[in-house]
Amino acid sequence: MYRFNGTSSDATSSTATASSTATATGSIGLNGTATATGSIGLNGTATASVTGALNSTATATATGTLSAALPANTTTTSPVTTSPSTSEPEWMSIGCAVDMFVDARVLPGIHFYGQKDLTVDKCIVMCEDAGYTFAGVEWGEECYCGNNTVSSIQYVDDSECSMPCAGDSSETCGENFRMEIFQLTTAEECEGEDDEGASASATSTSTKAALPTGNMLVTGGSTTVIAASSTAVIPTPSSFVTSIRSSVKPSSTSVVVKPSSTSVAVVPTSKTSAAAASSSSGPKPTGLVERVSTDIPSSNRAHEVYAHHMVGNTYPYGKADWAKDIANAKAAGIDGFALNMGSDWWQAARVADAYAAATEAGGFTMFLSLDMTAMGCGSVTDAATLVALVTTFGRSSAQTKHNGKVLVSTFSGENCNFGQGSTSDGWNVMFKQPLKLVGTDIFFVPSVFSDPSTFGSASWMDGELNWNSGWPMSASALDTSSDDQYAAALGSKEYMPAISPFFFTHFPTWGWNKNWIYRSDDFLYARRWEQVIAMRDTVKFTEILTWNDYGESSYISPTVGALPSGSEVWVDGFSHEALLDVTQYYAAAFKTGTYPAVTQDKVIWWARPHPKAATATSDYMSRPSRWDETEDNVYALVFSTGDGVVTMTSGSNKETYAVSAGLNKIKLGMSAGSVTIKLTRNGSNVFSYDSTGEFSYTTSPANYNYNYFVGNSS
Repeated sequence: MYRFNGTSSDATSSTATASSTATATGSIGLNGTATATGSIGLNGTATASVTGALNSTATATATGTLSAALPANTTTTSPVTTSPSTSEPEWMSIGCAVDMFVDARVLPGIHFYGQKDLTVDKCIVMCEDAGYTFAGVEWGEECYCGNNTVSSIQYVDDSECSMPCAGDSSETCGENFRMEIFQLTTAEECEGEDDEGASASATSTSTKAALPTGNMLVTGGSTTVIAASSTAVIPTPSSFVTSIRSSVKPSSTSVVVKPSSTSVAVVPTSKTSAAAASSSSGPKPTGLVERVSTDIPSSNRAHEVYAHHMVGNTYPYGKADWAKDIANAKAAGIDGFALNMGSDWWQAARVADAYAAATEAGGFTMFLSLDMTAMGCGSVTDAATLVALVTTFGRSSAQTKHNGKVLVSTFSGENCNFGQGSTSDGWNVMFKQPLKLVGTDIFFVPSVFSDPSTFGSASWMDGELNWNSGWPMSASALDTSSDDQYAAALGSKEYMPAISPFFFTHFPTWGWNKNWIYRSDDFLYARRWEQVIAMRDTVKFTEILTWNDYGESSYISPTVGALPSGSEVWVDGFSHEALLDVTQYYAAAFKTGTYPAVTQDKVIWWARPHPKAATATSDYMSRPSRWDETEDNVYALVFSTGDGVVTMTSGSNKETYAVSAGLNKIKLGMSAGSVTIKLTRNGSNVFSYDSTGEFSYTTSPANYNYNYFVGNSS
């Protein structure tokens, strides 16, 4: 079970002499409540004499072999073992620790997310293979590594680390914000001594990580607890500890040391990077660096990336404006726009310009996303309006096709019946069938907000766009549980996952009446891309939410067109355009199955302008709902052509990070002031970025703004 109790620090000093005989007398108080009496067997021949209260000061004398795991907060004089010396490293369980991630993880090294086959052994092997001496498991499927624990570590009772491991439910792998920690040490360190031989005397001092009372040693599948009892038999480490590496072997059907192919895995910083960092001037980088998994599923299907374009924000657009949007999108690896079309009288003309611009551009397509929160769907006439629109634009050479059919989508529509007795009859009889009769056979992938279990039997839909899969619906990082649910319900139908960078809207009750956020932390845009890439063997297309929804802060485009009235308060000066470079990187991996090589050193970062709990001085509205589900961090993606060291500051906060070739994800707690990010390599400056004049973090905002500013060094 890999468990233990209590909190402590462990500074063990030993002075002992080996001889031939000994007798056990006296008592040992354990945690102040239990007393050990009788004899303590030591390799079957030697006994010990101990008097004193454990967790205070105790003295043991013995002749023969004395080897034991010492409880914490104990200063003990113990004999040197007469058994042969060994320096074979072993893993010892040292505690269940709070991991609230306020300043840094308890283990500030690398970590692996989403390990669906995680066991304690697998995590330990991954960390040891990466050169780390500490390993930690958390939340059932997360593995963390480091060479030290944070100085402010806090241990709690082992009952708080009770979540079953994803790969073996008989083991426990931490909990939410609770990490079970293991340390790599040697047998001598376990014994608190350094044996020089059978007749030698020695004095050694070993300082290890904080150990709670009631130690456990990992034995590659089982553990033994040294707990309070009336009679205690203390085994020797040579028989008590087995190397975890000798017991962990890959199964015949899977490689357990490798991150799961479907996980958002983080690979260790390369050894060359660590060497370069340590050899450079200045302190050794200690900041947590997340890397992108290169384990991408293969697929022989073509893959497409679309972006949701709000036609309602294009009132001043002409064809030339559409041409600019198309050029920017194509450069970012986007294949087409899903045109969110509402009921405004002028929107059909803008859609016509969009199709015309795409036709001229070539290599870029359009399809309608009918906004059923704005369009009528209660009558036959409403259905006829939609049929006419799809028929008109579906004939364009720039129309997106799927399986040879005209691709059509919606936003909502789960309650539409077009005057029929059911939603199914409405969409089938009054929409799909009339279109087929006039020669427009459609592939219908709506985004409806209804029970997913009904999707498989819904004959009117050919697939589903899972709109809310783009953001977490809680205070936790986004996972793929919603994807799994939708895909399973759809069966053989097409599943389209959503990808989004942020979400914040702040309209008053007398207007749009929208005032909430979705958690956009945890490198959301990168994280979601990695999740979707891991699905590419079953997912053919994905949709970015959004290209230009300024009112909900989810845009990745330049801020052009017509902003919804009032949104300028949180949009003006908050560019997201640099996310197009991020899109290009991930879209290439989704389509090809391989991440592109990084050829230019640069950083793209984002942050909110004030703390989540700040009080606005001039805002007539309250904080948005769910404001407390976010974190006050600056997030950065470092695209690096090689090993180097990044120094990032936010106001008075500062951290250094060892980065390597490829994409490196780093973050830092926010502090009042500007953001600076510098990359050095071999002692030379590669780039330096300073947000002064563009962005500054304040603790006293005039208005609530949970939108993110996105900056870049290029």
